[in-house]
Amino acid sequence: MANYNVDCRVGLGKGRTAVFEVNGSATAIGTTSSNPLDVNSGDTITFRRTTNSGGDAQVSELNNFTNNASMVLTISAPNVTRTTSTAGLDTVKLVNAGGAGTEIDYYYINVQSVNSGPNSFNIPNIVNASLSTQYESSSVQMTGITGTLTASVSGQGSPQLEVNNSGTWTTSASITNNQYLKIRLTSPSGNSQTHTATVTVGGRSDTVTITTIPTSGQGTDTGSASAAYGLEVYDVNGSTKVLSPSTRYITLMQEPSAVTISAGVTTTVLQDMTGLTSSNSTLTFLDWANLVVTVSRVSNGFQLTNSFSSGSYTVYPLIVRF
Repeated sequence: MANYNVDCRVGLGKGRTAVFEVNGSATAIGTTSSNPLDVNSGDTITFRRTTNSGGDAQVSELNNFTNNASMVLTISAPNVTRTTSTAGLDTVKLVNAGGAGTEIDYYYINVQSVNSGPNSFNIPNIVNASLSTQYESSSVQMTGITGTLTASVSGQGSPQLEVNNSGTWTTSASITNNQYLKIRLTSPSGNSQTHTATVTVGGRSDTVTITTIPTSGQGTDTGSASAAYGLEVYDVNGSTKVLSPSTRYITLMQEPSAVTISAGVTTTVLQDMTGLTSSNSTLTFLDWANLVVTVSRVSNGFQLTNSFSSGSYTVYPLIVRF
């Protein structure tokens, strides 16, 4: 935060005076309403009684300061520092304390809000995406913003962002506290490939990835469950049936690929759900940490909802049909 000095010169007797000055000038910045001193909220201003003053300087009407009580600058205590707070134009009043209030001058201070924030945010990654397809992320509410910040996105897959469901997609836009942000980007043209985009809001950033489906393991043919026709294969003993049309097999719909799940974030593992039901398919995991994850079916895949309150974990989901 910055500090500014404002001098207060007062005089007694004939030709009593009360004048605000900056570096000895009574016409410097802040001495007129058309040319106020611009400061940020949180900056400090030191009001100083000049050594050539002939009396006490009373400063009042400090409306945009954390402490707005009047102050009197004396020979023994000539300087007082105050901190600015609320945004707006403040007209500070100077009176010659020994002149019955007849000598008055004003100093103009324009307090501006400091843009800050946001709180940390996380836009979910997208996995098992189709090739060369544009996807939208879920909306994330931005909190902890003071003032107005700029949100921007860059990276692979021609990323764009949208603020507060405005319908306008762009690479940069203004955003304020509690508004929502989402992005869209296009998946790579090859299997098992990833595009990465970086979203920046104020002083914080988040990396979002979109990864395409693996090259193999995408078959959906499980064969017929009818025993009325088809090939039957017997073991060498001639009586044990090892293959028939009624044999059920587990078919791997997707190769295991890393998915990061974070606290408070719902992740969707994308999958074409055509023909897949709770009786013939499921999502499981290659390995487990000590986690509890709820798996739900949605129209475009399986949704993972975690129950932990902090941190993030990498899992390897498998979608199988049986």
